[in-house]
Amino acid sequence: DWSYVYQFMSLLMVLGVVGVLISHEPKNHEIAIVRIDQALVQSFQDFFSRFGIWAASLILLLISTYRLTDIVMGPMAMPFYLDMGFTKTEIGALVKTVALATSILGFFVGGYLIKKLALTTSLIIGGVSVLITNLFFAIVANLEADISLLSLIVGLDSFAAGLVGTINIAFLTSLVSKKYTAVQYAMLTSFMMLPGKFFSGFSGMLADYYVSISSLQTGWAYFFYTTSAMSIPALLLIVIYQRTYVPTNNS
Repeated sequence: DWSYVYQFMSLLMVLGVVGVLISHEPKNHEIAIVRIDQALVQSFQDFFSRFGIWAASLILLLISTYRLTDIVMGPMAMPFYLDMGFTKTEIGALVKTVALATSILGFFVGGYLIKKLALTTSLIIGGVSVLITNLFFAIVANLEADISLLSLIVGLDSFAAGLVGTINIAFLTSLVSKKYTAVQYAMLTSFMMLPGKFFSGFSGMLADYYVSISSLQTGWAYFFYTTSAMSIPALLLIVIYQRTYVPTNNS
């Protein structure tokens, strides 16, 4: 019964509300900026003045491309699973179990990498994990459907999503200043999401095109090869950023 599902999700939202209510608001002794236009302009000025035009532009371009692969591929996961012959019940059961467990594992691994490695190195590992996962999807597209195979690809996809999500949040957080934390984080998140959301609107058309010029399995493989290739620009930008930019104090 779907009503129970939505009731359960409503209860989960209560946990977040309770957490907010019992949390103490940190005291802020700085004068708040009232006008939103001033906040935006000064936030941009602060960001570019701290990093410089070249480094700031490179960072924004990196942010815009880093999550491109998984955002574009994301909406097509369910159609792919269905085309492979799996039922919605099978997919839903695995998402509730395997996907949840592996995504949590990805969160912890991402946090561990951030603690032990340089942030740019962690970014590269996260980007490569998403690239490899999409290549694995391309390989699986040409194999016979099997429930264990579905478990594997769902697990790998969720693990990579959790890993790259944690690393990306840490990266964005490291870029904002204390004075404009909320505005700059919102700005950077927008730069991250907008390109992916735009291109994801054409994901279905791209998959249908590949299928129309080949076969169902080959078409899906081509699609995942394409999404994998979308990771390459971000990886190159990370290397450039790593080699040419020395981080400064972002406080």
